[in-house]
Amino acid sequence: MLDFWKGKRVFISGHTGFCGSWLALSLTKMGSKVCGYALDPPTEPSLFQIADVADDINSVHGDICDYQKLSEEMSTFRPEVVFHLAAQSLVIKSYDNPIETYATNVIGSLHMLEAAKNCDSVKSFVNVTTDKCYQNDELGTVFDEAAPLGGNDIYSSSKACVEILSQAFRKSYLSGKDTLNKVEYPMATVRAGNIIAGGDWAENRIIPDCARAYINGGLVTVRNPSSVRPWQHVLDVLNGYMQLGKKLYSEGASYAEAWNLGPDTSSTFSVEDVIMGMKQRLDNKFEYNIECDDSNKESGFLSIDSTKALSKLGWQRKLSFEKSLDLTADWYRAYNEKKDMKQFTINQFVDYQNS
Repeated sequence: MLDFWKGKRVFISGHTGFCGSWLALSLTKMGSKVCGYALDPPTEPSLFQIADVADDINSVHGDICDYQKLSEEMSTFRPEVVFHLAAQSLVIKSYDNPIETYATNVIGSLHMLEAAKNCDSVKSFVNVTTDKCYQNDELGTVFDEAAPLGGNDIYSSSKACVEILSQAFRKSYLSGKDTLNKVEYPMATVRAGNIIAGGDWAENRIIPDCARAYINGGLVTVRNPSSVRPWQHVLDVLNGYMQLGKKLYSEGASYAEAWNLGPDTSSTFSVEDVIMGMKQRLDNKFEYNIECDDSNKESGFLSIDSTKALSKLGWQRKLSFEKSLDLTADWYRAYNEKKDMKQFTINQFVDYQNS
C-alpha cells in the first residue's frame, strides 16, 4: 500500500468532513499528493481544523453542485485516483432539507462522475455511498451487494439513487463489469457500515454526543437504544477504500462494481452498547437517558454481508468493536487534554498500518 500510494495524485471530495479528513491525513502520510475539494467544515470544532489538514494538501473551497468549478479544479490538478466522499450524510437533517440532500448526494455525484470522465488522467474512482442504501425489510436480513436498493428516509433513498446512477453511468460510459469497448476510468461504489472514530463532531450521532458530554458536561439523549448497526473504526473503512482504489488502478474493470465493507454478522451491536462502552472508557463522566423517537424512519436493524470484499478484495476488519471504542475514546481524551491532535491522529493511523 505504501509503495503504491507514494507519489500518487489523489483528488478527494469532502475532505473537510470527518472521514475525508482522516483519508487526507492518511494519504499524505503515505506520500500521496492530495487535492481536496469541499465546502467549509460542517462542524465546529472539526477534525479538519484540529489536525491542520489543509497544511499538507491543496485544499480548495468548492461545492460539488458547482460543476464548472469542480471540473476546472479536477482538470487542473490532474488526479490519478478520485475518492468521492462529499455528501449530506445526516438522516435527521435530510428530513429538514430534502432538496439540499438530493441535490448534493445525487446531482453532486453526477457532477463528480462527469468531471472525472472529462479528465483523462483519472485511472481509478472510488464512489462512497452507504450501507443504508438497501430496502430494509426490518426482518433481520443481512444484505449482500445484490440485495434490492431502497430507503425509507430521504438520506437513504438519495444514496440508493446514487447507486442506480453509478451503475447506469458505468454501463453508459466507463470501463467496468458487463460493459464493452469503454476506455474511461473504472469506478466502484462502496457501502460501508457505521463509522466511528475520534474527530467526529456531527450533530445527532452517538459518538460525538458522548464526546461533548464528556468534555462539556451534560446528558446524552438516546433516541433508539436498541437499534443495531455494523459499527467499525474509520481506519478499517479507509483501508478498504484504499485497497479498492489500488485494485481499480492496477487491475481495472473487474473491480468496478459495488462493495460492502462491514464487520462480520457476529459483530453487530446496539446503540446502547456503544454508549455504555464509551461511558465506561471515558471514566463514567457523563450520563444518558432514553427518549425513544418514532418520528423518523431510521432502520431498527441493519447488517451487511462483506464476504465479497474478504474473498475478492482481500479486505477484512482489523479492529474489534472493543478496540474501535478504545481508539475512539483515547482520541477524545487526548483532545480534552489538549494534546497535539494532528500527531495523535497520524500516530493512530501509523499504529494501525503496523498492526
